Amino acid sequence: PGQVGISSRATKKLVKLKVVYNNGDNFNEDEFPDKPPANVERRHIGTSVVGMECYLDKALGYLRKRDIPVLGIWGMGGVGKTTLLKLIHNEFLGTVDGLHFDLVICVTASRSCRPENLQINLLEKLGLELRMDTGRESRRAAIFDYLWNKNFLLLLDDLWEKISLEEIGVPPPGRDKIHKVVLATRSEQVCAEMEARTTIKVECLPQDDAWKLFLSNVTEATINLDMRIQRLAREVCDRCKGLPLALVSVGRTMSIRRQWQEWEAALRSLNKSYQLFEKSGLKKENAILATLKLTYDNLSSDQLKQCFLACVLWPQDLPGR
Repeated sequence: PGQVGISSRATKKLVKLKVVYNNGDNFNEDEFPDKPPANVERRHIGTSVVGMECYLDKALGYLRKRDIPVLGIWGMGGVGKTTLLKLIHNEFLGTVDGLHFDLVICVTASRSCRPENLQINLLEKLGLELRMDTGRESRRAAIFDYLWNKNFLLLLDDLWEKISLEEIGVPPPGRDKIHKVVLATRSEQVCAEMEARTTIKVECLPQDDAWKLFLSNVTEATINLDMRIQRLAREVCDRCKGLPLALVSVGRTMSIRRQWQEWEAALRSLNKSYQLFEKSGLKKENAILATLKLTYDNLSSDQLKQCFLACVLWPQDLPGR
């Protein structure tokens, strides 16, 4: 009797499964949501998104247009170009207003950019494994064959000079597939050489946004400890010249400084560094250099300072960095 009962229940289950299976033929593939793009994991951004919203909206608007295959983002170092790329990257965890990519890939070029390193980084991001002794042309063919029939968005960060996307293996725009490249560089000229006819210039933050970003890193609790700290904090913030990287770096450094004398010393250090770098012909970069020096000087040990200096020597495009 037990076996008969089990057999009867199994038969009923089988009938239900057949009904479900047959009903599946009536589903339209268009009714299913798009799969999330491969190779996309949310990238950490932190608090430095203040003032980036307008640039993100503009970038997404350009990406929706089929006739803009290459978008250039340019501006001075530390102004927020990498942050903007991260925001674009995170937007495409799903579909944005009907625009869907099968792949979203972010690769860093850096000042010492070599085509070989870009190829290796790209292969790594795509999950393609080739022998270590594989030549440049074979790598190019592998990248091209993998990408040409897919909708992809390539985010190319920290580009210092023109590179040939074709030689690396990145397919040109196709009729049926969406191939987009967004590059970030300090130079408007590089945008032109990369045939980015549409560009976005990222500017330093206005005073109100600069203070908001600085405050989010230094914390109001520290600022409100002493009226003298409040006054000095405003001056320190102004010395960062609206540069997001400087505001974040100095804000975090000063977040544990609870004596007004420490803030006064930091302001003196910034002013002294400004004068030094201006005399050295580095006036354009003095905001970021002065704040980096302040951050370095405030590291808690010689060991951390040595680690900092060692990291500076590593190229950004070094595979596996």
